[in-house]
Amino acid sequence: TDFVSQLHNLWWRLDRAIDLPILEASALAGCADAVLAGVTSLVDHHAGPEAIDGSLTVIRKAYEEVGVRGLLCYETTDRNGAAGAKAGVRENVRFAKEVAADRAAGKAVLTEACIGAHAPFTVGDETLALLADAVKSTGRGLHIHVAEDKYDAVDSRHRYGLDPLVRLDKAGLLGPLTVIGHGLWLSESEVELLSERDGFLAHNARSNMN
Repeated sequence: TDFVSQLHNLWWRLDRAIDLPILEASALAGCADAVLAGVTSLVDHHAGPEAIDGSLTVIRKAYEEVGVRGLLCYETTDRNGAAGAKAGVRENVRFAKEVAADRAAGKAVLTEACIGAHAPFTVGDETLALLADAVKSTGRGLHIHVAEDKYDAVDSRHRYGLDPLVRLDKAGLLGPLTVIGHGLWLSESEVELLSERDGFLAHNARSNMN
């Protein structure tokens, strides 16, 4: 009946069904579909709480097999507990280091890394701090879905007394490498703030029409 119930009853249940073989098949199929449509670069914000460790490398290998470029991250969230949140941050950092090591060794690299998070309403302040540390230690930007639904904006103001992007900014997570997904319910001042920080807004037209 609403955005949050769709997440609980559909998308988050699907996320939990993903294991590494399913992830590999999904990545290969998605990359093949993209190439057939003439798209050669993809941004993937992956979630699969039952198979976090090594998941971004599985996706990377699929991208390389098909021959597309990509920007990859894992969707860190508190919805699976503190251990799940820490595992998500750890996978983002591990993959960023993997890419950096390959680039330093002179290997051809088709995929880059960013630090991923689901949405502010499923990321508490402790996890935000871990994400900020990951961004700082890896030199990568944050990729997070913000204000895809009105609930995200209302939740942030109710629980923290701040607009979602103001909350991210206070945590040191807005900058020239930040990718904000959706942004349908951002306030005018938040749009101005994102512009001041020189961040990116990814408008996902088909998803946003829902």
